[in-house]
Amino acid sequence: MKLILLLFAIALTTAPETCNKYLDGKDLEEGICLEKKQGSDEILVRACTGSKFCEVTGVEPKGNCVIPSDVTGRYPGIFCDKGEQCLSGTCSNGKCEGVKAGKECKELKHCDPGLKCDKKPTSEGEEPTNEKVCLEPSTSGQGCESYLDCVVPLRCVGKKCVTIGSLDIGKESDDELACKSYHLADKADTTGVKVCAEAPKLKGQTEPLKEPKKCEKEDDCEYNDATIKNGCLCGKTANKDKYCKAYKGDFDLKKVSSSL
Repeated sequence: MKLILLLFAIALTTAPETCNKYLDGKDLEEGICLEKKQGSDEILVRACTGSKFCEVTGVEPKGNCVIPSDVTGRYPGIFCDKGEQCLSGTCSNGKCEGVKAGKECKELKHCDPGLKCDKKPTSEGEEPTNEKVCLEPSTSGQGCESYLDCVVPLRCVGKKCVTIGSLDIGKESDDELACKSYHLADKADTTGVKVCAEAPKLKGQTEPLKEPKKCEKEDDCEYNDATIKNGCLCGKTANKDKYCKAYKGDFDLKKVSSSL
């Protein structure tokens, strides 16, 4: 009896995952955006209308279209209907207003989009001050505390703004987007220091993926990083297809960065 139970347990743990079918839910009741058919592997989905979003709950998933709760403390540049929703208390032309360039600020979140909050510049002979004002962001080579202080799409590495995707493999960095590989790893000989490193990708992948790689089992998805496991995942499709999980090395991220 114990042997039978053991074999049954092994069968459960090694059985391949069964994927669900995701189908057009045009016939769902009004207000329902996702529902699994009882005793079936079919899940019906439908987009919510207006400003509503799909809130999914339950082990047997069901989604209802709901109105989001009113969000307050919105940052400058975020859409708004009234001043009470904004951090600044001012809603103008449908967007929250922020502090203008040259005006006093406490933190970055108070400034208009595209500006940074930094110490007020002083002229020659003037005493330095701790007063902060909203300023134009830093350009390449200028000082920064974070990427938010830099002109888009520059990144902040070693307190200097650098071009996105410009650092070679092996260069120290605390921002993966500054690397040509867009990936960081621990430096081999120094604990806690990160360097630009080769990005994880599917083995044998020489060109950027144009479409996901289909798979049936885990062995179909091998990666250049031995720590990556469980790469064959269910896709949300009408055909119950499975696909290998894709990583940064599988895509041409240079095209993405050049569009920023």
